[in-house]
Amino acid sequence: NEAQITGADTKSLELVKRHFNSIVAENCMKSSSIHPEENRYNFDLADKFVKFGEDNGMFIIGHCLVWHSQLSRWFCVDKDGKDVSPEVLKQRLRDHIHTIVGRYKGRVKGWDVVNEAIIEDGSYRKSVFYKILGEEFIPLAFQYAHEADPDAELYYNDYGMN
Repeated sequence: NEAQITGADTKSLELVKRHFNSIVAENCMKSSSIHPEENRYNFDLADKFVKFGEDNGMFIIGHCLVWHSQLSRWFCVDKDGKDVSPEVLKQRLRDHIHTIVGRYKGRVKGWDVVNEAIIEDGSYRKSVFYKILGEEFIPLAFQYAHEADPDAELYYNDYGMN
Protein backbone atom coordinates (compact mmCIF):
# COMPACT_ATOMS: atom_id res chain seq x y z
CA ASN A 1 0.00 0.00 0.00
CA GLU A 2 2.97 2.35 -0.19
CA ALA A 3 1.66 4.15 -3.28
CA GLN A 4 -1.65 4.77 -1.55
CA ILE A 5 -0.11 5.68 1.81
CA THR A 6 2.19 8.26 0.26
CA GLY A 7 -0.50 9.62 -2.06
CA ALA A 8 1.31 8.58 -5.25
CA ASP A 9 -1.68 6.50 -6.41
CA THR A 10 -4.60 8.88 -5.95
CA LYS A 11 -6.99 6.83 -8.09
CA SER A 12 -6.69 3.77 -5.84
CA LEU A 13 -6.74 5.98 -2.78
CA GLU A 14 -10.15 7.39 -3.67
CA LEU A 15 -11.47 3.89 -4.41
CA VAL A 16 -10.30 2.65 -1.01
CA LYS A 17 -11.81 5.63 0.79
CA ARG A 18 -15.16 5.20 -0.96
CA HIS A 19 -15.61 1.41 -0.85
CA PHE A 20 -13.72 0.04 2.15
CA ASN A 21 -14.06 0.33 5.91
CA SER A 22 -10.97 -1.68 6.89
CA ILE A 23 -7.37 -1.83 5.77
CA VAL A 24 -4.52 -4.30 6.20
CA ALA A 25 -0.88 -3.27 6.00
CA GLU A 26 0.88 -4.75 2.97
CA ASN A 27 4.62 -4.35 3.62
CA CYS A 28 5.08 -1.35 5.89
CA MET A 29 4.76 -3.37 9.12
CA LYS A 30 6.79 -6.41 8.10
CA SER A 31 9.99 -6.75 10.08
CA SER A 32 12.36 -6.01 7.20
CA SER A 33 10.62 -2.65 6.67
CA ILE A 34 9.79 -1.56 10.19
CA HIS A 35 12.76 -3.10 12.08
CA PRO A 36 15.64 -3.35 9.61
CA GLU A 37 18.41 -3.34 12.23
CA GLU A 38 18.53 -4.57 15.80
CA ASN A 39 18.27 -1.20 17.51
CA ARG A 40 16.58 0.75 14.71
CA TYR A 41 12.92 1.03 13.82
CA ASN A 42 11.50 2.83 10.81
CA PHE A 43 7.91 3.80 11.54
CA ASP A 44 7.50 6.35 8.73
CA LEU A 45 5.26 4.34 6.39
CA ALA A 46 3.50 2.46 9.20
CA ASP A 47 2.63 5.76 10.89
CA LYS A 48 1.21 7.09 7.60
CA PHE A 49 -0.75 3.86 7.10
CA VAL A 50 -2.32 4.09 10.56
CA LYS A 51 -3.06 7.80 10.16
CA PHE A 52 -4.76 7.13 6.82
CA GLY A 53 -6.95 4.48 8.44
CA GLU A 54 -7.82 6.73 11.37
CA ASP A 55 -8.52 9.74 9.16
CA ASN A 56 -10.97 7.62 7.17
CA GLY A 57 -12.65 5.84 10.09
CA MET A 58 -11.31 2.42 9.13
CA PHE A 59 -10.70 -0.74 11.12
CA ILE A 60 -6.91 -1.12 10.93
CA ILE A 61 -5.12 -4.48 10.83
CA GLY A 62 -1.35 -4.67 11.27
CA HIS A 63 0.41 -7.27 9.12
CA CYS A 64 2.52 -9.08 10.20
CA LEU A 65 4.56 -9.39 13.37
CA VAL A 66 6.23 -12.78 12.86
CA TRP A 67 6.99 -14.14 9.41
CA HIS A 68 9.92 -16.15 8.10
CA SER A 69 9.94 -14.20 4.84
CA GLN A 70 10.87 -10.52 4.67
CA LEU A 71 12.73 -11.04 7.93
CA SER A 72 15.82 -8.94 8.59
CA ARG A 73 18.86 -11.22 8.79
CA TRP A 74 20.03 -9.85 12.16
CA PHE A 75 16.83 -11.05 13.85
CA CYS A 76 17.87 -14.69 14.24
CA VAL A 77 21.67 -14.63 14.07
CA ASP A 78 24.47 -13.45 16.33
CA LYS A 79 27.42 -11.24 15.40
CA ASP A 80 29.20 -14.30 13.98
CA GLY A 81 26.28 -15.22 11.74
CA LYS A 82 25.25 -18.24 13.81
CA ASP A 83 21.72 -18.93 15.02
CA VAL A 84 20.97 -17.16 18.28
CA SER A 85 19.99 -19.12 21.37
CA PRO A 86 16.31 -19.69 22.16
CA GLU A 87 16.59 -17.15 25.00
CA VAL A 88 17.97 -14.45 22.70
CA LEU A 89 15.33 -15.09 20.04
CA LYS A 90 12.54 -14.96 22.63
CA GLN A 91 13.83 -11.60 23.88
CA ARG A 92 14.13 -10.24 20.34
CA LEU A 93 10.60 -11.41 19.50
CA ARG A 94 9.24 -9.88 22.69
CA ASP A 95 11.02 -6.56 22.14
CA HIS A 96 9.96 -6.44 18.47
CA ILE A 97 6.31 -7.22 19.17
CA HIS A 98 6.05 -5.01 22.28
CA THR A 99 7.61 -2.06 20.45
CA ILE A 100 5.38 -2.26 17.39
CA VAL A 101 2.10 -3.26 19.01
CA GLY A 102 2.76 -0.88 21.90
CA ARG A 103 3.27 2.04 19.52
CA TYR A 104 -0.14 1.48 17.93
CA LYS A 105 -2.00 0.27 21.03
CA GLY A 106 -5.67 1.16 20.78
CA ARG A 107 -5.23 2.41 17.21
CA VAL A 108 -4.53 -0.79 15.30
CA LYS A 109 -7.51 -2.96 16.22
CA GLY A 110 -6.21 -6.31 14.95
CA TRP A 111 -2.84 -7.93 14.28
CA ASP A 112 -1.73 -10.75 12.03
CA VAL A 113 0.60 -12.03 14.72
CA VAL A 114 2.07 -15.08 12.99
CA ASN A 115 2.06 -15.51 9.22
CA GLU A 116 2.39 -18.72 7.19
CA ALA A 117 3.87 -21.00 9.86
CA ILE A 118 2.07 -24.10 8.52
CA ILE A 119 2.67 -25.64 5.11
CA GLU A 120 0.13 -27.17 2.77
CA ASP A 121 0.39 -30.69 4.25
CA GLY A 122 -0.50 -29.34 7.71
CA SER A 123 2.97 -29.61 9.22
CA TYR A 124 5.02 -26.76 10.61
CA ARG A 125 7.14 -24.78 8.18
CA LYS A 126 10.79 -25.39 9.06
CA SER A 127 11.48 -21.67 9.40
CA VAL A 128 14.27 -20.19 11.46
CA PHE A 129 11.72 -19.51 14.22
CA TYR A 130 10.73 -23.18 14.23
CA LYS A 131 14.34 -24.32 14.00
CA ILE A 132 15.34 -22.35 17.11
CA LEU A 133 12.14 -22.39 19.20
CA GLY A 134 10.05 -25.23 17.82
CA GLU A 135 6.27 -24.89 18.00
CA GLU A 136 6.66 -22.61 21.01
CA PHE A 137 7.25 -19.52 18.87
CA ILE A 138 3.57 -19.34 17.91
CA PRO A 139 1.99 -19.13 21.38
CA LEU A 140 4.86 -16.90 22.53
CA ALA A 141 4.18 -14.42 19.73
CA PHE A 142 0.50 -14.31 20.66
CA GLN A 143 1.39 -13.91 24.34
CA TYR A 144 3.72 -10.98 23.60
CA ALA A 145 1.12 -9.29 21.36
CA HIS A 146 -1.57 -9.68 24.02
CA GLU A 147 0.77 -8.23 26.66
CA ALA A 148 1.37 -5.19 24.47
CA ASP A 149 -2.32 -4.58 23.70
CA PRO A 150 -4.81 -6.74 25.60
CA ASP A 151 -7.74 -5.27 23.65
CA ALA A 152 -6.45 -5.96 20.13
CA GLU A 153 -7.81 -8.83 18.07
CA LEU A 154 -5.01 -11.30 17.32
CA TYR A 155 -4.94 -13.48 14.20
CA TYR A 156 -3.00 -16.29 12.63
CA ASN A 157 -2.71 -15.63 8.86
CA ASP A 158 -2.10 -18.25 6.17
CA TYR A 159 -3.15 -19.42 2.72
CA GLY A 160 -4.07 -22.69 1.00
CA MET A 161 -5.21 -24.53 4.11
CA ASN A 162 -7.98 -27.09 3.81
